[in-house]
Amino acid sequence: MRLNSLVLGILAFWYFGWNYLVVPAVFNERVVFEVHRGEPLDSILQRLHERDLLDHPRLDAWVLRILHKDRELKAGRYLLIRGLPDYYTLRTLLRGSELGTRVTLQEGLTLRDIARVLARDIGVDSQAFLQAAHDSALIRKFFEEYELPGPLPPSLEGFLFPDTYYLPRGVDPEIALEILFRGFVRKVRPLLPRMDSLGISLKDAITLASIVQKEAQWRREMPIIASVYWNRLRRGMRLEADPTVLYALGRHKQRVTYRDLQVDSPYNTYRVRGLPPGPICSPGLDAIRAVLYPAETPYLYFVARPDGTHQFSRTYAEHTRAIREIRRLRAAMAAERAREQATPSGFSADTLEVPQHSGTPESLQAEPPGD
Repeated sequence: MRLNSLVLGILAFWYFGWNYLVVPAVFNERVVFEVHRGEPLDSILQRLHERDLLDHPRLDAWVLRILHKDRELKAGRYLLIRGLPDYYTLRTLLRGSELGTRVTLQEGLTLRDIARVLARDIGVDSQAFLQAAHDSALIRKFFEEYELPGPLPPSLEGFLFPDTYYLPRGVDPEIALEILFRGFVRKVRPLLPRMDSLGISLKDAITLASIVQKEAQWRREMPIIASVYWNRLRRGMRLEADPTVLYALGRHKQRVTYRDLQVDSPYNTYRVRGLPPGPICSPGLDAIRAVLYPAETPYLYFVARPDGTHQFSRTYAEHTRAIREIRRLRAAMAAERAREQATPSGFSADTLEVPQHSGTPESLQAEPPGD
């Protein structure tokens, strides 16, 4: 027993003491690494070795097992420093101290929205973040490192997956981008074969999904909205999607005007045919799946109802009738609200609220498509 204790003491002094004393002169390259929940020790150490974060994975595994620490590496995302002795790296994973601050990104956020969230929550330099997200060399590096098919997008707009992340405060913008990009890769990679079968590139699939994301208020309608856009694309019709106009304008508006439709931009799908150059937001998995598995419909048009759902139509004549009906309904609802607001304060009346709609306003749908 005493011999075993002596051996363990010598081992601990040699392994941990030596690692403390021997520190390389340069260890400033930070690497994002994720330990998956339930992942075997050997798999973790081998992946660390492959990314040049461990020098002796077999020795490390033996030491961890001898010390009964082999089941204590904590799942999560870490910022690790390449070039440090193995002990420092493993200590970080054993402590689980690098998980960072919880940051949640909602579906439909743009790059600018994401930059604002990260600046607010963890102090990321928003301008540096946006600049890095448009860096063509960094985009190429990400696509090549994670083996994603081209063509490359003009920015990382749409390729930062909406999810909950744990990020260190003040994290380098490029590291933050890689973490969010890896979230995208993890969710979307299983869908790449479906994109191949449809003959649509990853960039175009995400671009179309981002438009669906912005148009739909109700998840159940996403496959139908996607079918409308697929039908229009197959017929060579312009998409005429208001969210693309708002993206081209660079600002949010409650209603899009006829003047707005004239904005000169490759993102304005009222003026250009086909898809815009890249996504207009970060779509969620539901919107991406809706594009890859759209409903089979004959619809070419849709207009928003007051509750945020849509009336879908096959022909322009049907569409204009739907617009007139919905306008009458909105007018009646507005008159009802006006009467309720004029009701004496002592009288209790329920207020009918009209949800905001993120899709094409009916005021613009009356314009015949320029096809």
